[in-house]
Amino acid sequence: MRLLLALLSVRATQPWAVRRRATPVTPRRATRDAAPAAPREAVGARAPPAPAKPPKIGECNEHLRRRAKARDAAGLRREWRALRRHHEPNDRSWGILLDGLARVGDADACLATLRAVPGGGNVVHHTIVVDALARAGRGDDALSLYAAAAFKENARSRHARLRALTQAARDATLAGDVERARGHSRTAEAVAAECGDARGFQTAVACCREARDWEALLRVYDAHAASAHLDAPDGLARTAALQACRLARHGARRAHELWHAWRRDADGGITRDRPDAFAYSAYAAAFAPRGGLDLDDARRLLRDAERHGVLRPRSFNGTGRVDRRAEQNQMNLLASLLEGCAARGGVGDALVLVDDMEARGLAHDAGYAAAIAACARELDADTSGGLVQRAGEREVALGPRAWALAVKACGADAARAERRLRACRAARAASPHAYAFCLFACGSARDHRRARRVRRTAADDGLGAQPRVALAFVAALSRCGQPDAAHHLLACARRHAELDIPAGVWTNSMVAAARCQRGGDAAALYAEARRRDVDVGGRVVDALVELLADAGDWRRAWGVARDRRSRGERPPAQTAMARVVRAAEAAGCWREALALMDDMRRDDAVFYPNPLLDAAFKPGIMVWSALAGADLGPDDDDDLRMPPEKGDWGYKGPI
Repeated sequence: MRLLLALLSVRATQPWAVRRRATPVTPRRATRDAAPAAPREAVGARAPPAPAKPPKIGECNEHLRRRAKARDAAGLRREWRALRRHHEPNDRSWGILLDGLARVGDADACLATLRAVPGGGNVVHHTIVVDALARAGRGDDALSLYAAAAFKENARSRHARLRALTQAARDATLAGDVERARGHSRTAEAVAAECGDARGFQTAVACCREARDWEALLRVYDAHAASAHLDAPDGLARTAALQACRLARHGARRAHELWHAWRRDADGGITRDRPDAFAYSAYAAAFAPRGGLDLDDARRLLRDAERHGVLRPRSFNGTGRVDRRAEQNQMNLLASLLEGCAARGGVGDALVLVDDMEARGLAHDAGYAAAIAACARELDADTSGGLVQRAGEREVALGPRAWALAVKACGADAARAERRLRACRAARAASPHAYAFCLFACGSARDHRRARRVRRTAADDGLGAQPRVALAFVAALSRCGQPDAAHHLLACARRHAELDIPAGVWTNSMVAAARCQRGGDAAALYAEARRRDVDVGGRVVDALVELLADAGDWRRAWGVARDRRSRGERPPAQTAMARVVRAAEAAGCWREALALMDDMRRDDAVFYPNPLLDAAFKPGIMVWSALAGADLGPDDDDDLRMPPEKGDWGYKGPI
């Protein structure tokens, strides 16, 4: 027992036992609610990290450039705000921002950003904004910005100006402002000469094409081709030059030269661009207005295109993958050749080319329309009808142009023209031209009843008020000698003031109205024609005066003569004026008749073949007219008296 107590006393005196007893025992709940102990510093621990340095402006510009190239508008603005937090943007930063806005097509934001650039921006900034405005279809705004900027031009800025000129020329052409478009093309020609590089010349060619300035286009192309130190013109520029030859002076000769120069450069390795189907079509179209290529040349051109893989062979079976764009260009090539046949009226050549077109599987509306145009030029109704039937067999839907030409090919056969017009309506291809050609056939056949029926049909189709249809209807009535032609023509002229009415329609309508004793309509139509400065001709005036006089309307007849005299033109013939005098006498207006004879005397009219009798009669006319005291001056309602300034018109007989 004593030994056990001794051992326990020794164990209590050990250090580890004391330390264990010194540690208090805490309940689990009290430990969870107690405050956390202060952290102890570890031996050799690192100091807290210093704040990160802001990125350099070059790095910010690089991030901004990535967003600009990715066309990320939201990311671009986010990177721009991050750059502004740490740095003041430099010129490169502004340029990258403008480029990003231009890439997403925000021209207004580009313009607003340019105004915020310190110092107004440099040449790069303005060039980017000018390009953005031009791509947005605001060519005039781009040119105004370029003109107002103050910087030293370089090649890049001149190229941007040329692109802006191209867009402005396109806008002016669409608006119908030919003079402004030509002004842009002339400016582009001068700017291209300042650039002196291939890109500048080719952009100027595009500008001239948009402005429809074909002579300037050929000048720019020639200047480029003559520059030996520059790269040769590309295929687009050469094709545009061939297109210009269609309407330019000496176009056929130039087209021949340009075509063979292109083939020579391609064979010699000077240019990698070889003529495609569109270029072949442009070359063939250059000859179309002048009668086109003859049949042998056309066949040679088709064989050459087939040999170079541009045109599908005649043995085409329709299988395999078809490039629709290339197919359309091949169709245009054949249509251009057929258009030349139409210009010279070569119906036989057109049929040969139509056979070739069908054998290659390229039958289309434009080709048939050009072939039918050749028939229309020769008024070959049978062949044109056969072409319409062939198009239907191949399930080619003819358009309004082809149907209108098919109606025109009927010539004066009004019945056939009306039947073909009904077929045109059934095909839903009726047009004002088709109705106009049918009305022309009715007028040539002197069938006014059919003309009125066709006009009612046009009104049912909503085309009766079209200027072309209205004018054709009036022309048909005038050729038929219908008295209401003058009334319809007067209404048409007043409704369509911009319409260019041929002089023959005016004269036929006047004569028809006067012959049917509608002097008021004839005189009103004559006044409208004179207001439009239409020269109706002396013989027509003589006939009009005679018809009015024979109808007893001598006052209106004298009014026509007075108008001619007041304008300094030759008055009606003596025979016509003699009828006016007799009409006045028949109406019991003998004093007015004497006054009219006195006016004829002043114009040296010959009353008697015998010179002695004529010389004795004229003083008597003067005295009798003065004694009669007839007054045709302003007090008269019609104011028909001739002006007092008489000239020697030398009446020696009818005009």
